[in-house]
Amino acid sequence: MRRSSASHHPNRDLHYRRQHREPPLRRAREARRHPSSASLGGQGGGGGWLVENNPYDPGLMVFMDYRDYMNQKVPCLEAEYPTFLYAMPMSPTRVFFEETCLASRNAMPFDLLKKKLLSRLKTMGIHIVKTYEEEWSYIPVGGSLPNTEQKNLAFGAAASMVHPATGYSVVRSLSEAPKYASVIANILKRGNSEGILSQQRNNGNISMLAWNTLWPLERKRQRAFFLFGLALIVQLDIEGIRTFFRTFFRLPSWMWQGFLGSSLSSADLVVFAFYMFIIAPNNLRMNLISHLLSDPTGATMIRTYLTI
Repeated sequence: MRRSSASHHPNRDLHYRRQHREPPLRRAREARRHPSSASLGGQGGGGGWLVENNPYDPGLMVFMDYRDYMNQKVPCLEAEYPTFLYAMPMSPTRVFFEETCLASRNAMPFDLLKKKLLSRLKTMGIHIVKTYEEEWSYIPVGGSLPNTEQKNLAFGAAASMVHPATGYSVVRSLSEAPKYASVIANILKRGNSEGILSQQRNNGNISMLAWNTLWPLERKRQRAFFLFGLALIVQLDIEGIRTFFRTFFRLPSWMWQGFLGSSLSSADLVVFAFYMFIIAPNNLRMNLISHLLSDPTGATMIRTYLTI
């Protein structure tokens, strides 16, 4: 298991994660479709490269580099898709780079994503000698919850467990799996011993017990909050995204890490929102207020939070 701890860098537009163990070169990443997705999240293009000059500390992984490397002052296609860089040094000359668009309503063209990555590396003075591997992937995010009255059970992306605002899913899936499996096992065991499994098979009550384990009201409140955040992100321009992340990473570590890892309760998320609003610059505050009052996800979030 790879362990990591967050650490800040003097450059406010960079965020690092310290590596305590050298990771493997190949990054396995599988994106599966799930129903009713309104946006695309985590669109990434990257791979392993041999470089002449590696500017990175081999013990650090760049989590998000969202610096302005193009200095675009006029509207252009590149500016329509705000992106950032992941960088993972493998050796003094071997680095894994990934340029990522956090979320957009339309799929970002791969050629444009690759162009932005190569332009960024050129601006940083990084000369590529050899390309080992390239990949492109996207992760559908958002959309509706699964029908919890259906008989068929699902898990992971098929159960809408992908974080709507980040595209992450592994942390929640791993944390939910033992409890979910235990509930299913107990239902089957109780049904077999009491003879009720066959009686309730037709009305789907057995499946609903398992579904409610994945999607209790608390999780639905959290998801409504995340969908509100997703809708905000896809509306921000490139400078708005940078302002958002500068503010986001000024939050206490437990807040931003909990947000990314889906570990904050619905009450914690309210504290998160107030803290973010307090430390945000005025232009971001105005965006947050306008978004809350005008976007349908704002009303949905409030309604879900008030549901008892």
